[in-house]
Amino acid sequence: MNEHDIQNTLLINISKNPNLTPFRINVGTGWTGFPSKNRDGTMTLKNPRPFRTGVPKGFPDVFVLNKRKIKQEDVGKEFCEFMFLEVKTEDGKLSEEQINFINFLTNQKSARGIVSHGVEEGTEFFKEVDNYEQ
Repeated sequence: MNEHDIQNTLLINISKNPNLTPFRINVGTGWTGFPSKNRDGTMTLKNPRPFRTGVPKGFPDVFVLNKRKIKQEDVGKEFCEFMFLEVKTEDGKLSEEQINFINFLTNQKSARGIVSHGVEEGTEFFKEVDNYEQ
């Protein structure tokens, strides 16, 4: 399986838990400038400039909001816990930016996640989340 297939399968598996809301993170590069239509239906972009859109480099592939009840002093209140998943193939390696971002996230009090090298590892991590039903 490639990373895209692993991500899609994990998104389906994670979404089976009604308390979890997974999001796939996409980034991209595009061009902006002054467009003009050509007679043949194509477009020409004058003064083209590239721009990057999306989250910062190293942001995990999937982030998950975990809605759950919290400790005794806050009984009945709900909050969202930020969870993340960096997806790799079995031989996939983390970039320096990914390592830095994961370190940043794991140092936050309301963030937890893993690097998953396949569907099984990622699915198992989210099965351990409160109230998981498959």
